[in-house]
Amino acid sequence: MNTTAVFTELLVIGLQAVAWIALAAASFLDFGSAMSALRGWETLVTIVVLAIAYVLGVVVDRIADSLLGPLRNRASQRDPEQVGRARMHILRSASPLSSFLEYQRSRMRLMRGTTFNLAVALPIVNIFVWRTAVEPSPLAFIALNAVTLIAIVVTWNAYLQIGVAQDRWLSLVGDSHDESQRDQPSPEP
Repeated sequence: MNTTAVFTELLVIGLQAVAWIALAAASFLDFGSAMSALRGWETLVTIVVLAIAYVLGVVVDRIADSLLGPLRNRASQRDPEQVGRARMHILRSASPLSSFLEYQRSRMRLMRGTTFNLAVALPIVNIFVWRTAVEPSPLAFIALNAVTLIAIVVTWNAYLQIGVAQDRWLSLVGDSHDESQRDQPSPEP
């Protein structure tokens, strides 16, 4: 897969994490004087934030994969070992299907990371609004939570559906690869 695409998706996941981390910090700390001190340093601050976001993207992706991957595997109807063998077979080939499957994995990574980031951000955003709003409106909390929960459900469902489509393709390839292996004569001792 194109390393630029992997870098970009990890950066997106990391920027999402930077947002909820910044909100968590802003819920309890006053950044007014720090922000004024950074005037004129915007370029350097942007570079530092992007570097931190990339590292956070890698970490969040691993955490999200560890927490959400097993849930997806339970929902999958495919044998993980067979799917893994089929995937390795495709990746070793020069098949155009290899690029397509890597594109699907990229989309899965984005949806998995976004689902995780939204789930972590939900309580943080509530705390931020509660602590910083002059008169927090119950309607604002309800709307905020409803929109975030809908986004979590949508990104989780997208993650699962992309995984189902990928498993289907891999199963087809795995079945045809297994059949071609059976059709070949076994080597004589």
